[in-house]
Amino acid sequence: MRVLLGLLLLAIGATEGVLNGDAVEWGRHAYIVKVLARQRGPDAPRRACTGLIITPSVIVTAPHCVRLGGERLPDIIVVLTRNGTIENRRGHLADISGGKAIIRIAALPIQELCPKGSAPNHLALLPIRPSLLRGAAFQNPKDYLAQCRVVGFSSNGRFDFVSNHEMLTYDAEDRATTDGKVIVLPANENRTACHGDAGMPLECKSPINDSWYQMGILDVFEAPSSTSKCQEAIALRFSPLWDPSTLMLIQMHDFVGFVQAHSICLKNSYPEEGRGPEEASDEEEEEELEEVEQKEELLHDM
Repeated sequence: MRVLLGLLLLAIGATEGVLNGDAVEWGRHAYIVKVLARQRGPDAPRRACTGLIITPSVIVTAPHCVRLGGERLPDIIVVLTRNGTIENRRGHLADISGGKAIIRIAALPIQELCPKGSAPNHLALLPIRPSLLRGAAFQNPKDYLAQCRVVGFSSNGRFDFVSNHEMLTYDAEDRATTDGKVIVLPANENRTACHGDAGMPLECKSPINDSWYQMGILDVFEAPSSTSKCQEAIALRFSPLWDPSTLMLIQMHDFVGFVQAHSICLKNSYPEEGRGPEEASDEEEEEELEEVEQKEELLHDM
């Protein structure tokens, strides 16, 4: 009988990551961060996992990364890479909803998250138009699940999770499937994920252009029994990032930042002729951004 194993994390030093992937540079995937959480006090329980930068001030991760025994962990550190250096930022657990936890950090510069030219973005590219006013979610997200990959921190036995800066990736051999509430990706023989990968992205290539979208974050894995090891995983299960809960969380916690940053990242990274029908034109983006800012000002003055 198959069981679902929540990626309950061990002591940080024993936390494992992606198994048997191909090496990639963290700087090429700088939208991926580490999330360290613990209770207060000496020898307090700790958790360590993975997250995504989805706006200049918002990190999304799996809920069990920041909870223990139903209680929220008060001390959170986000470890990220900036301009070739590793930086620790204090985080605040702002919300948990729909299989996702929201962590707020001091805002990162949009120009740094969205560099011009061929440099990779440091912001996750969600399957959501840079607008929350109309038609935000992509119309057919299932069409994006044909060609996917997993990207996360490595598990090589030489370093603990905190000090390990190596990243691995592997391409999915089988198509991911979804019922709209969860994305299921069959495991690739001995290529799979482990405890430290909770919150890591499932990345899938757009059928319209060559961009890779972060379609979901890892929640649990299917295994033959409750005593199974990570290597025995049958499938990985991801919480989708196009669902109503994602839209609601963005609206609540960094409405303007999401629209501004994603509009600029798309503009800097993809020429107009490379955009598909899912993406807004420059005129639409400017009109919607003005309307968003006006609404924010009205709410602030109330």
